[in-house]
Amino acid sequence: MRHSDPCRLNCLRKLKALAPDVPVVVLSDPGDGATVAQCCIDGADGHVIRPFASEDLSRAVIEVTQGQWALCSKAQAEVKDCLRHLSSGPWCGKLTWREREVMQLVARGAPNKDIAEKLGIGEGTVHRHMHDICHKLGARNREEARRKFLAVR
Repeated sequence: MRHSDPCRLNCLRKLKALAPDVPVVVLSDPGDGATVAQCCIDGADGHVIRPFASEDLSRAVIEVTQGQWALCSKAQAEVKDCLRHLSSGPWCGKLTWREREVMQLVARGAPNKDIAEKLGIGEGTVHRHMHDICHKLGARNREEARRKFLAVR
């Protein structure tokens, strides 16, 4: 899964909606923990990040077919870093999971259009999230919100 391809990002949700009992292992390039976490939220039963050994993929397939959740060590590390970041800082209890995802992309310099595509939401929704984020963080604008968000990293 390429993280910037909105069609592929929506594929998992659509697949799980059509066949919720079919175990799915996502194969992806290295990215970030938020993407791995979002795949898990959207129904992935396993996640393996490239480059991987064939044993990693085999193990993941066996585990998900046995009803287990399978994350390769790289995916585990990415999620761990993401959760540490999302659960720290003065804004932790203020921002929703989605607002945190938006801010992670804002922190990387992504414009609203790219954020909307990556998260599978409309640009208006991104704008509304930014409005809410600025209010919650006491920021006057996007750049000030970005600085406050990054200050706690």
